[in-house]
Amino acid sequence: MADILDIPSWDMMMKKLLGLLLLSVSVFADDETSALLLAQERDRLIVGVKTDARLFGFKEPITGEIKGFDVELAGAISRYLLGDEHKLLLKSVSAQTRFPMLQNAEVDILIATVSITEERKHLADFSDSYFEVGESILVDNHSKITHLNDLAHKKVIVVKGTHAVTVLPQQIPSVKLLQYDNYIEAIKALRKGEGVALVTGSGILMGIQKDNPDLHRVGGFFTFESYGIAVRKGDSVMLDAVNTALRKIRASGEYNTLYQKWFGDVVEKEYDRFYQQKFGHLFK
Repeated sequence: MADILDIPSWDMMMKKLLGLLLLSVSVFADDETSALLLAQERDRLIVGVKTDARLFGFKEPITGEIKGFDVELAGAISRYLLGDEHKLLLKSVSAQTRFPMLQNAEVDILIATVSITEERKHLADFSDSYFEVGESILVDNHSKITHLNDLAHKKVIVVKGTHAVTVLPQQIPSVKLLQYDNYIEAIKALRKGEGVALVTGSGILMGIQKDNPDLHRVGGFFTFESYGIAVRKGDSVMLDAVNTALRKIRASGEYNTLYQKWFGDVVEKEYDRFYQQKFGHLFK
């Protein structure tokens, strides 16, 4: 079983980030050591994963073990890069801390529900897509919210550092964002009625809804995005290795096995209701 480390404090990460953002583009101009070579030297791949995203990366409350699709994908990547899926050290990251930790070389790669965006391409390089998602809306079962436009002039819950923080105001300029540190706090806020809805990636909302039958998704998708594995900016050696591993994982059928294990029942059960849209084929 992989080792687990806890999330560093946000204040500490912000201090480290101040100098790193400006230097991120030129990291490999001064230091040509790829994260892959460092991983090979220590004989351990350090992967940043989420611990508050049900289905992708979450911590079992009793055992403390981190499980999920991203976690098992990390093991498969480790097997192709280092020859053993157990040569893996998982570091818990949040939406706020994941890029600072990557840029500070505290993790070798991120497999942490990271949507690939033009803005984020300034912070890291991304692998080929490994999961297709769209921003979506989660509400209480008694809510009258049914569409994105219903969020105009409303208080809406988001998690700091997620794509929703950027894209939702672009779609609905009058929306009032309530930002929380993690999904646990966000769900509590939604239940208390602090906001009319929680907006984030549909994959994460699938996991939340699975554990919370009093909540449900509405309105389909209002963006279409891809999750990618993030590596340090300019680290082409690691990026090539990760993409090669992803291709092999798909070709072997292992990807489909993992997908069905974590998402098959959720997606298939809700397909007619949520995914029979123009881009519904992304979840087949």
